Parts: sequence; C-alpha cells; structure tokens
Amino acid sequence: MEAISACSAALKEFPGDANLLCLAAKAKLTLGRFNEAKRDLDEAIKLHPDFAAAHDVIGDVFFAEGYASTAIKAYEQSLRLDPTRPNVVTKIEKAQQLIAAAGKTEGPGNEESSGGRRMAFPEEIQKAGQLHKDGDVKQAEEIYRGILKRDPNHVEAARLLAKIAVENNHLDDAEVFLRHAASNAPDYARLWVDLSNVLKDQEKLADALESANRVIELAP
Repeated sequence: MEAISACSAALKEFPGDANLLCLAAKAKLTLGRFNEAKRDLDEAIKLHPDFAAAHDVIGDVFFAEGYASTAIKAYEQSLRLDPTRPNVVTKIEKAQQLIAAAGKTEGPGNEESSGGRRMAFPEEIQKAGQLHKDGDVKQAEEIYRGILKRDPNHVEAARLLAKIAVENNHLDDAEVFLRHAASNAPDYARLWVDLSNVLKDQEKLADALESANRVIELAP
C-alpha cells in the first residue's frame, strides 16, 4: 500500500510518467488488483507506445489472471521494442509451458479463464457472472453449483463460488472451494491470489504467506 501511495503522489507531480505508472501497476499486481494495474499500464502504453517495460508488465498481469496466450503477445511486443530486456524470454517459455500443459488456449471472449484452459460451459459462466453483477447472487450461485454437479473439477465455477462465499463472510467455504480449484489448476496464479486473501482474512498467516509466495513463483 505504501508503494501505491508513493506512486500516486509522484504521479500528481509527474502525470503520465511511464516508469511511475509501471511501478504503480507492479504494486497493484502484487496485491491482486489486476484491473487497476491494467488501467495504469493502458495509460502508459497509450502515452508511450514504445515503452517496452509497460508491455512486459501488462504481460505479467495477463499471466497472473490466467491468460497465458495474451501474456505471450505482450511479452513478444516488449521484446520487439527492447530485445535486451531481461527475463522476458523466460516468461514467454513459462507461459508456453502452461498452455502446453493445459492442452488448449483460453477461449476468445471468455472473461474468465482457468490457467490457460478453455472453460467448459462458457455461456453459463458468462450468464452467472452477469447475474452476480446485477445483484442476483442466489441465481448465479445456483448456476455455478449446477456446473460443479456436472463437472466437479470445473476451476472457474469453484473459484467464483468462493467469491460469493467471501462476500457472505463464509470464509471456510471459500477456502474449500479455492483449495479444490487449485488442486486442479496449480499454475493458475489468480486462484492463489484469492486463496491468499481468504487465508489472511482467517488469520491463517503462515498459509497465506505460502499462497502469496506461490503467486510470486507463477508471476514474478
């Protein structure tokens, strides 16, 4: 939080500074605030389209969210702009390994992806997500549970049920859903972010730290 505050203060003095926007995005990525990180990076790329670091970091965000193939495109653009940029080749290889392990890339237009895998029941997931957004949480939960009855190992249905459980302060249930999902998609960084937060809220600090370290391993 201190890093984000420091970057925000500096950006007031130097608005649009590419390095500061990237630093702010990295700090938000560490906290799992993916959308906020992407907003900073989108601004950096809009103002400085040839700034290799911004493409590199937005690749990290996509990878943390589970969009492995999209992350590769960002990393490749970063390399085109700066072929000497360190660690980008390694990141590309890691993303390619994730896709190969999953067997498929994420589906076009799927807002949620499970570690690079193409989701089963994408239309139902999308419908439930819209219902949840519109406030019909009960109906969304029924859809997710229906998916898990048909596919007990469906990663996104379990993760999104955990999200609803957190909103209802049912942290034990959320932990169960997230651990089950993580056992099926151990390289899906977003799951580990969610699990770390749930464990922290339960004051299971050692386990929370272990999950946070797993995020760092997957999306350094």
